[in-house]
Amino acid sequence: DALPNGFKKLDPEKWQRSMDLNLNAQYYMVYSFLPKLLENEDGGNFVFVSTVAAWIGLGNTVQRHGYAAGKAGAEALTRRIGVEYAPQGIRVNVLDPGLIHTQMLRDDYGTPGTLGRDDPVWLEGRQPVDNAIPLKSIAEPWEMAGPILFLSDRGRSSYVTGAVLTADGGLTQVGAFNSEAAAISTGLKSTPSADKAEL
Repeated sequence: DALPNGFKKLDPEKWQRSMDLNLNAQYYMVYSFLPKLLENEDGGNFVFVSTVAAWIGLGNTVQRHGYAAGKAGAEALTRRIGVEYAPQGIRVNVLDPGLIHTQMLRDDYGTPGTLGRDDPVWLEGRQPVDNAIPLKSIAEPWEMAGPILFLSDRGRSSYVTGAVLTADGGLTQVGAFNSEAAAISTGLKSTPSADKAEL
């Protein structure tokens, strides 16, 4: 049965998959490696990748609830572990990207698997989305390498732990997902529907 605003009832299996991938995997990885890092007199560090969807209420056609909730939990875990193990020289930080030019993003804007990197529909339709971002472009994956390298480098980020570094081209500063409205207005993306929304 449909719930108000086009939401479907909870799918426990999808919810659990989101939690396993976006939260539980981080927990198990940290506590698998911690014993070795605690033996290292120089400590060590973890850098996780989350999303601005963890702390911004997005439209239900952009990110699914389990994804956003799992990433938010992972950020909370990052802050907690970052504080708890700081005295042992272990740093834990997280990168929050905005819109990144990947197949996953293109699938969110069209029928999965149909929009290629150079598809004219995508190239034309993404222009208003790019324009909605202060830096005027969806990021390329390589643009996240610098922030990750910074957080990984003890020489450059030795005093950073439990932190969330946002790399979104300024999008969240101008109303996060003006890009969503831009995509819908140009027909690149459909409006929320019961078929696409899921818990």
